[in-house]
Amino acid sequence: MEQACISQLVKMRAIKNLQTRIYESETKATIGANLMLISVSQSRILYGGIHNMADSVIGARYREIASQIEDLLSLEAPLVGIALADAQPNGVVAFQDIAPSACSFWITAQNQTFFASQADHMNCVLGAYVMGFGLDEFGQEELVGVMQKMDDCGYFSPNEAPSVPTIEKKALGAVYGPLASFPLTASVAVMWLRASQAMLVQEATGSAHWGKDVVSRVTGRPGCGALPLAIKTSKPVVSAGCTGMRTFTGIDDDVLLAALPIDKIEEFAQNLYAVVEANSRMRSYYVARKQTLLRG
Repeated sequence: MEQACISQLVKMRAIKNLQTRIYESETKATIGANLMLISVSQSRILYGGIHNMADSVIGARYREIASQIEDLLSLEAPLVGIALADAQPNGVVAFQDIAPSACSFWITAQNQTFFASQADHMNCVLGAYVMGFGLDEFGQEELVGVMQKMDDCGYFSPNEAPSVPTIEKKALGAVYGPLASFPLTASVAVMWLRASQAMLVQEATGSAHWGKDVVSRVTGRPGCGALPLAIKTSKPVVSAGCTGMRTFTGIDDDVLLAALPIDKIEEFAQNLYAVVEANSRMRSYYVARKQTLLRG
């Protein structure tokens, strides 16, 4: 009986901590949203300028980097760029469908560029929270309910809730689209990986290195948590995803997610090239070695 009471008390404290964290986040988001609403017209002008510049500087850079990474890894789907936005940029269409989750936008964005508002993300309150979008009172209650459901299923402990990563920069929406043709400065890019591709990515990030100061980690639930981690640490993050991500996106069971911080994507591409070359040389060695041994 005493253990049950202690367990219940821990759950209540964890949920209270989550509610406090959401409230603090919402207070900052409300202030920021009010300021952003005052300057919506200026924001549209700003984004319009960025969009025009993309055709020359940003666009050329992203096309080259995306092409290099996609070719080196032989990706089956293109890299998707994501940028938080305070308003719908000029020249970018608004999302017109229903999205079951934030991660489902990544699939749609493989073929088109669009702006999804904060409200478009609310069918998955956990994903919206991770993306840094504001939650109203109903949304906060729903998030606590989702966390409680996860706890009831033995899927997620309330003790973990305060540590769930979120994007610190607050915005009113996000732009999604193929990185190769992305029209403005992205915050992060995501891509889908098979196991052999994930091996190369881990080596390119240094996560496969053996050393005292090297921390190797593949993250998991929630899958979208890889985005704020990549942005905050400025390091690529590989994630095994989560049941929600696999359900809402429909990706194959053997596919992993990777999030690439844009500020380090060129460095990653250079490291990836060296890693692919090294693996090619080792593969040739191993093939020859195997043939020699099999011949006896």
